[in-house]
Amino acid sequence: MLHRSTITDRVMKKNAGKPTPREQHAQATTNRLAGMISGVTPLSALRGDDHAIIVITQPGAYVLTADLRAVAGKAGIRIDADNVTLDLGGHTLHGVEGSLDGVTVTTVAANITVRNGDVRGWGQDGVDLSNAIGSCAQNLRLFDNGGFGLLVGSGARITDCTMDRNRGYGGAAWNHN
Repeated sequence: MLHRSTITDRVMKKNAGKPTPREQHAQATTNRLAGMISGVTPLSALRGDDHAIIVITQPGAYVLTADLRAVAGKAGIRIDADNVTLDLGGHTLHGVEGSLDGVTVTTVAANITVRNGDVRGWGQDGVDLSNAIGSCAQNLRLFDNGGFGLLVGSGARITDCTMDRNRGYGGAAWNHN
C-alpha cells in the first residue's frame, strides 16, 4: 500500500518543470488572442528603436501578450501607421521615472484604436493619440502618469476609460483643423 506522501512525491516528480493549470490557462488565453485570431500580430514579434521599445509601422491588429516595462528615455509603444488596432490584452504598460509616453502616435495618422489595458507611471502622457484623426480609446485605465492620462485628436471616441492621479489632468482633446 502506498502512503499519501509517496503518491504526492510521484505526482510532483511527474509534473516537475510543467506549467501549473493556472499558467496553462494564461498561456492558452495569450495564444488564443495572439495566434488563433486571424491577422493579429503579437507585439513580441516587433522591434523598437532609440525612441520606443516597440514600433508599429504597418496597418493591422496587434496584441500585447505580456506586461511591458518602461525604459528611461523611451516611449513604450509608438504607432507610425494608419488603421492600427492595439489591444493591450488586459496587460499593463508600466512606466518609470524619465520614460516618455506609454503609447504615442508621433506622425499624423487615422483610425487608431487602443484598448483593454492599464497604462501607469509613465514620465509623460499615458496614451497620446493627439496626432490621430478618428482615434478610439476603449476600456483603458490610465493612472499616475507624468502628463495627461489620455490625449486625443479630432473625431475621437472614448469609451469606458478611467483616468486618475495623472499630473496633466485626466485627459484632453483638441481639433487639428
